[in-house]
Amino acid sequence: MQLHTLYFGGMIRIPFAELPWETVSPGLRQKIGPGCRLLEHLPEHVEETWCTRGHRGYVVDGVLELELAEERILLGAGDALDIPEGLPHKGHVHPGGRALLFLVES
Repeated sequence: MQLHTLYFGGMIRIPFAELPWETVSPGLRQKIGPGCRLLEHLPEHVEETWCTRGHRGYVVDGVLELELAEERILLGAGDALDIPEGLPHKGHVHPGGRALLFLVES
């Protein structure tokens, strides 16, 4: 389903409010636009393995606890993130919480 609108000069409008949520796994869902996505983490999402994909984005709402090999970082609304390709990481949301991220895909 393609809901984005192409404008003069190649500018694209992505109406995330009109896009359907796609379930990735329990507690993790996303809305995908061209070159970007809106990702919602809930406490039910448990990452069994380390993710090594690179991510670049912005925390729109909530708090995400980012677990790296030797430290944990809290990212809150208004924080940006840039995780390099190959850096093992996991994301967690505390009970009762939610994290909404806008991610730019390369």
